[in-house]
Amino acid sequence: MYACGADSKVSWLRSQAARAFPLKVTLSSGWISPYKRLNPSQLRDSGRFSLRFPCRVMHADAVLLTWAVRKCKSFSGMLSYAVLSLSGIFDKLLDAFGPRHWWPGDSPLEISVGAILTQNTAWKNVEKAIANMREKGLLDAQRLKTIDPVSLSEIIRPAGFYRIKAARLKSFIEFLWDEYGGSLERMGRVETETLRRRLLAVRGIGPETADSILLYAVGKPIFVVDAYTFRFLRNHGLYPRAHTYEEVQSIFMKHLPLDAHLFNEFHALIVLLCQRFCKKRPLCESCPLGKDREARTRK
Repeated sequence: MYACGADSKVSWLRSQAARAFPLKVTLSSGWISPYKRLNPSQLRDSGRFSLRFPCRVMHADAVLLTWAVRKCKSFSGMLSYAVLSLSGIFDKLLDAFGPRHWWPGDSPLEISVGAILTQNTAWKNVEKAIANMREKGLLDAQRLKTIDPVSLSEIIRPAGFYRIKAARLKSFIEFLWDEYGGSLERMGRVETETLRRRLLAVRGIGPETADSILLYAVGKPIFVVDAYTFRFLRNHGLYPRAHTYEEVQSIFMKHLPLDAHLFNEFHALIVLLCQRFCKKRPLCESCPLGKDREARTRK
């Protein structure tokens, strides 16, 4: 749990991020020491080599190795790489933006509703829909269970795709009542992977929505990946190829402590970074991570 006070909270978050584990990479020429930051010449001078998986994980300074594969279909051949500290990214973003206190919502149910309504729309539209629901007293599991889908769809109209989202909300509420008696607190007692599988079986709930509910509504340690996460990694040359949601999620899950508070803040900071600087056309000059991106580009 967080320590009391804003300064203590920031210090705690930084200490958690600093516990990230680096990769120890096996090359055909032998081990590269994980105890020092890698020198680019170590790889450039080695010519062709192969990278064998799975990589071993060692304790040392937090280093994330990411690879851009050039002109090869497998993990062998000429590779270029970027070396980046996940804890360093977190530290700089936290310095620049401060704690984000996500997810916006007064209750686990409101957060879950927001996670479903935010699909394919801007958050400002979700806020209007949730305000309508609050006015009608619908941020209540019992009321959502009894309201008919047509009436609900009109209330959430500002969120867009309102008929589809009304059906998805009803499916989630039906699941919540059938499995956990309408209690998000009871739902939150279920083991993370088991609960994730059950949520993904609910109509209209995909990985991002399920993970948002898990992390923000019931406090499970799972990293949420969204379009901003993909853009951030792509813009910084950290994961340039097209990959699945789970593969991108594993970058954070495997190299940071499994801590809900840390994942909460890190994801929120990436979202804000992409909203302000890391756009489709990045504003690197004023970005808190701009110099890091320039250094990796030069390499």
